[in-house]
Amino acid sequence: MHPITVPRSAVPRSPHTVNATSITEPEARALADAILQVSANQPPAESMKLVDAALARAPNQPIVLNAAGGHMMRSGDARRARELYERAIALDGGSKVLWLNLATACRSLGDKKAEGVALEKALALEPRYVPALLQKAELMERLDNRKEA
Repeated sequence: MHPITVPRSAVPRSPHTVNATSITEPEARALADAILQVSANQPPAESMKLVDAALARAPNQPIVLNAAGGHMMRSGDARRARELYERAIALDGGSKVLWLNLATACRSLGDKKAEGVALEKALALEPRYVPALLQKAELMERLDNRKEA
């Protein structure tokens, strides 16, 4: 399984306000970093409080949605992670990392078709994106399609 990462490219590089909730890029990054930190160091119930607060504060920030999705994956809730990654992609469909994370959530849910579609999207953005290439090869093996793997 590939690690879930926060896409640094998922947020514009401008220091200006980046959505209607008036949250700045540094604030969004801080929320995403906080999610990652508490997810690794706090019990699930405690960390979920921060995740919920971050999502309430920044519901339209791909970097926050991605970090929350990563927390859900680590907590074993791939269905909720998938929903969060899909929301992030609706806001930033140009992030190969978001597409890969969506593919990973779909894999955890056993949705091979959606996993393949998400991997193709990631590879369309970056044809030599090694994590996506590796996961696609694994998918092809699971589909017993070794020629494409």
